[in-house]
Amino acid sequence: MHTAVLSNSELTLTDGTYEPAKTKQQIWLIQGVDEAGQRFRPSDWAERISGLMATFEGGRLQYSAMLYPSIINGIKCVHLDDRLQSTAPDIHQQVMEFVSSNQLNVVESL
Repeated sequence: MHTAVLSNSELTLTDGTYEPAKTKQQIWLIQGVDEAGQRFRPSDWAERISGLMATFEGGRLQYSAMLYPSIINGIKCVHLDDRLQSTAPDIHQQVMEFVSSNQLNVVESL
């Protein structure tokens, strides 16, 4: 089990499921740094994961508002809206299994 303690809430991965303690919409930030503080490779991991929900519109790749990449303080990250669990449970599970198997840091997004 991988648990990241967040401000007054908790993210628990158990058997590939994600259980936020809060019931309101929550955005989680998956950081491209593992529990040992090492940067995660390959360098395009955030774009690959975010591509699971991306679409092509007007010849351009459009990331979903529920799963999209960013760079914060030089660290590649993915923003994960917990509503993804109900709208696309298979993709949500795939993302959370990726996080767990690679021991990536997950924090509450501001």
